[in-house]
Amino acid sequence: MARRIVVSLAALGASLAPLGMQVGQAAPATPNGVDCVISGTAHLSPGVTTKAQAVTYTFTGSLTNCKDNTLKIKSGTVTASGSSGNLTCAKGNTVGTGSVTWNTGQVTNVSFTTTGAGSALVVKGTVTSGLWAGGTVTGALNFITAAATDCTKGGLSTLPFKGDIGTGIL
Repeated sequence: MARRIVVSLAALGASLAPLGMQVGQAAPATPNGVDCVISGTAHLSPGVTTKAQAVTYTFTGSLTNCKDNTLKIKSGTVTASGSSGNLTCAKGNTVGTGSVTWNTGQVTNVSFTTTGAGSALVVKGTVTSGLWAGGTVTGALNFITAAATDCTKGGLSTLPFKGDIGTGIL
């Protein structure tokens, strides 16, 4: 039976959630926004290792358990891509863009940067167009794998993730 381990990938995904939030639980919605649980899979090329290197990534996922105060947002799907000039299994920074299609058919497009160390990842983003244009994006994310030793071998190239994400205009 494989053991699941939280990998210390430090530079993909979403940002730190408000204090006191547990990963996998959506926070209360902002007055003009939404907070959701996010989960999915990241694909990295080349796979990240213990050696710093340039990496590109894509990820796809779902947004569930969404809490929204005004627009009846319940769920969504997310796709994103980005890159890093200096990423390892332990730390790094990335830049990226993404798009969310909500259960209502509305779309939110974002640009973001990430910084992190260990399994806690920080992303600060801006809604570039669509629903909540001009707003911010924040959240928290953990990557989990049964193959953490791949960091010292050929590299981790596919990683499932789960966390919290929120967007809106404050």
